[in-house]
Amino acid sequence: VPGATGQGQLISRLWPIGEKGTKGEGLYPYLYRVDLTQAAATTAVVCVESIDIDFGGPVEKLDYNGDNEVEDVFVVTGGGVGSVAPALAEQTGTSINFYFKPAVCPSGGDQGGDSFYFGLASKQPPQDIVATVNSSTGPIGTPKSRAPETAPVCQPFQSPTEIRAPGLINFDDLGEADTIGAHYQPTHGVTFEDSATMRAIIYNQSLHPTEPTEPNSKPNYAINNAVFPSTSSGVPMLIQFDSPKTHVGLYMGNGESGGILGVLRAFDAAGNQICIARGDVPEDVVQFIGVHDTGGRIASITLDYGDTTITEAIDDLYFAPYTPPTATATPTTTVTSTVVADTPTATTEPATATPTTLPVTPTSTPVTPTNTPVAPSPTPSPTPTNTAIVANPVIAAPYSPIKAVVALPPVFKPDLSIHGIEITQGIQCFDNSKGLASCPDNSLPVAAKKNTTARIYLKYSGFLSSSMSNVPVRLHIFANGVEYIANASGKATTSINQGNSDSANIYFNVNFSNDVNVTFYAEVDPNNTVSETNESNNRYPASGTISMTFRKRTTLDIVGQRLRYHPSGYTGDQYAGGWAVNGGGADFMEQMLPIRNNGIDYSVKSGYLNWTTSLGSGDGQHDLIQYLNSRWIMENALSWLFGAGAFTGAEHVYGWAPNDGYSGGHADMPVYPHAGGLGVVGIGTDRPGASTDNPGGGALIMAHELIHDYDVKHTNTADACGSNDSSSSFPYGSSSIQEFG
Repeated sequence: VPGATGQGQLISRLWPIGEKGTKGEGLYPYLYRVDLTQAAATTAVVCVESIDIDFGGPVEKLDYNGDNEVEDVFVVTGGGVGSVAPALAEQTGTSINFYFKPAVCPSGGDQGGDSFYFGLASKQPPQDIVATVNSSTGPIGTPKSRAPETAPVCQPFQSPTEIRAPGLINFDDLGEADTIGAHYQPTHGVTFEDSATMRAIIYNQSLHPTEPTEPNSKPNYAINNAVFPSTSSGVPMLIQFDSPKTHVGLYMGNGESGGILGVLRAFDAAGNQICIARGDVPEDVVQFIGVHDTGGRIASITLDYGDTTITEAIDDLYFAPYTPPTATATPTTTVTSTVVADTPTATTEPATATPTTLPVTPTSTPVTPTNTPVAPSPTPSPTPTNTAIVANPVIAAPYSPIKAVVALPPVFKPDLSIHGIEITQGIQCFDNSKGLASCPDNSLPVAAKKNTTARIYLKYSGFLSSSMSNVPVRLHIFANGVEYIANASGKATTSINQGNSDSANIYFNVNFSNDVNVTFYAEVDPNNTVSETNESNNRYPASGTISMTFRKRTTLDIVGQRLRYHPSGYTGDQYAGGWAVNGGGADFMEQMLPIRNNGIDYSVKSGYLNWTTSLGSGDGQHDLIQYLNSRWIMENALSWLFGAGAFTGAEHVYGWAPNDGYSGGHADMPVYPHAGGLGVVGIGTDRPGASTDNPGGGALIMAHELIHDYDVKHTNTADACGSNDSSSSFPYGSSSIQEFG
């Protein structure tokens, strides 16, 4: 951009051809966006006021905004990036000019810094083009872009001399009245109709000296012969080709007294008429008629003389392309290793003689996440004890076997009580004398249908020792008016040490489909098997219960996008993969966050994204995030028109790069919108791990980056993962969260 530092971009994005049954069936969407957010004005501000796209294929109209009116252009104003919409689109020939008001300007200007995604649809597949970007004073750039291929044109041609290296069938190798049918299919890939009503046969003019109709090349020509009692009236001669053709032509005749019009029609493989040619039919078979399709789509032709009993007669059928059959064919076996690459593509539209104003319809298309129902997760079998374990909807079990306690003589009586109960699903505020003083015990949210642990910290007071092992405890759980009981045992100590594994631990799962309030209390030595100095302080809390609401949590949909990473000069592993990529990262993340069991619906998009830009710089990482952002926007905003993609309904997309090429990670935080700021995409290394207890860098970084997408910042401490954030309000002097989990 003149007068600015940094880089402006014209972004073009493609979408797979519209799926069957959608409004955009058979159409290619083409999306564009102007982004000057990374450009900064240093002198006079130069803004983008319009762009010119050579859109070769015809613009297909669709009802983009659901108002029962078709439009030419759509604008994605909801659920995506951008702030400026095109105000007008004008077409002259194949060129479409999009005008912006206000203009799109680099930072330092008073206009918007990027446009919304906007686009059109075409039947034509993509090709590379060069676009023109204009300011108020004229062109300021010619970036590469994508647009439809020029639509093929089918039209008549006049002579077989216009065909290069044609195939030719002159019919002179067959005998009088022979049925042609599939005779020429092995050698020429051409089949004539041979049905119960019509068949093409040979007519040898030399055997009929009184017949005035002469062939173009003696002695034979072909006629459209009706099978009795049918007639040829209104029934054309049909010829089909095994492979599509660019040119088909023939000589027609048998017009007798004249006044007959021959109509040659060409059809594509789907049976759509793509071309038509007309000519007067003479007596002799000497009038050439042909059709030429630039797209090479001709799969069949018909020749029709209309509502007359005079039969169609042809000679010297020309067609191209034509590959003569080889003398011999030796079968070979080829082993091919194929990697599917997801590479961006593009499209085009037909010429129109006069400028056409295309109404631009802003479309606010919210992205609706898909809520995938998840069945209640299976419960691990607890260690066998003599205590009955309650069933659904709350499942509870001790982590370790309950052991017998030997009663002590009265002189050595201890006093048992309970320091407290921590209800945790991975991380919880507890014992704020050591953690965050402003975070009360058990105040972090908990989710229904998620594995939960009650850590009961048993308290010991005595003269001869500082602890007692195998102390029994009973947890009472109340949910929806029902009491559930679980027994366990642990070590009673004089103080709480969450770092030790000696608490009495009870596993449970609040298996309710909606929010439910759950209350708890616990009793140490519930059956009075230990003789104590004080039997009245064994309950915790001393009165009442601990109350917590277990919240309903919907699923979180994440799609992994693997890279085939091979920038120039790179020699490492190209293909991302491994434990974290294949679901381990999502499993680890699910355990860390307040999400129900099986609440992360993770899938890996098939194939690999072919990526050749280095991820060694922030700009390269932003490019990848921006590409994944744009794919996510398109697959959600346009799925109702063109069909769903792998990213449709996903809350997050995570790009996996091989660790040899990229060992870090990068998020797209809304508060730091370097690549769009949608809070959807993260990228990172596939560094291996083995389990959720030993997750490795790939899983750790995935969770780290996707949590960043919720605007969770680095800490403002010196040890903040190598990237501290001075704007953070972290309450501690180090990056530790000061809690056990």
